Amino acid sequence: MSQWRKNLYLTKADAVELGMTHEGTLFGLPVYLGEVDNPEQFLAIPKIPVLVLWTVLCSKLFDFFAMFCHPDTEIITPVVVGDQL
Repeated sequence: MSQWRKNLYLTKADAVELGMTHEGTLFGLPVYLGEVDNPEQFLAIPKIPVLVLWTVLCSKLFDFFAMFCHPDTEIITPVVVGDQL
């Protein structure tokens, strides 16, 4: 039964077990974040695992629209780092 629970919602204890260090948001979704000290690359796991599909879609759309920006434009990914776990 605990496997079903992990598929429906990821708890703080499960996130810490996976190596996540902070809470935050990615594209407006609540996520657990890991390796937040490197802004170029980080880990993010949605608190509701099925929403990984939404983050992948948003990421692909973000990358697509970023192709049309001027090369000197600084593009900021919509990530908000929150409290530490």
